[in-house]
Amino acid sequence: MFNPAKIYCKDMKKPIIGITLDWEEAKTYSIHQPWYALRDNYVSVITQFGGVPILLPYDSSNIDCYVEMLDGLVITGGDYDIETSAYGQHGNEGLRITKQNRYLFERALLDKFLQTKKPMLGICAGEQLLAIATGGTLVRDIPTEIPTAIDHEQWNSQISHHLPYHDILIEKDSKFAALFGTGPFKVNSTHHQAVKTVGPGVIVSARAQDGIIEAIELSDHPFAFGLEWHPEFMTSEVDKMIFRKFIEQASERV
Repeated sequence: MFNPAKIYCKDMKKPIIGITLDWEEAKTYSIHQPWYALRDNYVSVITQFGGVPILLPYDSSNIDCYVEMLDGLVITGGDYDIETSAYGQHGNEGLRITKQNRYLFERALLDKFLQTKKPMLGICAGEQLLAIATGGTLVRDIPTEIPTAIDHEQWNSQISHHLPYHDILIEKDSKFAALFGTGPFKVNSTHHQAVKTVGPGVIVSARAQDGIIEAIELSDHPFAFGLEWHPEFMTSEVDKMIFRKFIEQASERV
C-alpha cells in the first residue's frame, strides 16, 4: 500500500504510533455532539521520545489500513467502563459509563494489531481491554468488590491525578522487570475497575500493595504491556523509561 507519510517517516527513521481516542456526547466542548477527546500528553510524550503520533477515529472500515500503517499502538484510558458481556458476565451493576462504540472499535483494532507482534501499550482502560481481549475478566468496582483495597481514585483524597500516589510491586521474573527494573515504583491512580483474572499466555507483571493488578504482559509478544496507571504524565523515571523503550521497539519496525 503506497503511503507517502510512511515513506517520509521511514527516511527520517521515525516510527508511526497510533493513539486511540475517547468519545464524548456532553455539550461541554460544543453545542454540537459527539466529539473525540484526548489529553495532549498522550501525544506530546510520543513526540518527545521520537515517534510520530497519529490519532485514530472510530472508522472500522479502515482498521486494516491503520494496522498496516502503524509501527506501534497506544490504547488510551478514558471515562468509561466495558460492558460485562465482553468478558462473559451478566448485568452491569457497578459500572458507571459505557461506550459500546468505543469498545467495539478498539477491540477490533486490538485483535488485528496483536497478530502483527508490533509493540503496544494499553493504559488504564486500555490495560483492561487488553486483558479482556486475551481471555481475562475485570473487577467491576473495586470499593464494592474489594472493600479492603486502598482508594485507587486518588482525587478522592484531593491529590491531583498526575502525582505519584501508591507503590507497585514488580514480579522479578517478568519482562517488565527485565526492561524497566524491579522497583518498587510509585504510580498515580485514577481507576475504579481493575483486571481480575488473566487469560492464557498473559502474566501479571505488577500489583499494588493491596493485591490489585497494576500491570500485565503477553508472554509470547515482544512488547505488549497493559498498565493500570497513567505513565503519559511521566511522574517518575520508570514512566519515561516505558515510553523510551516503547519508541525504541517501534523504531525497529521502521
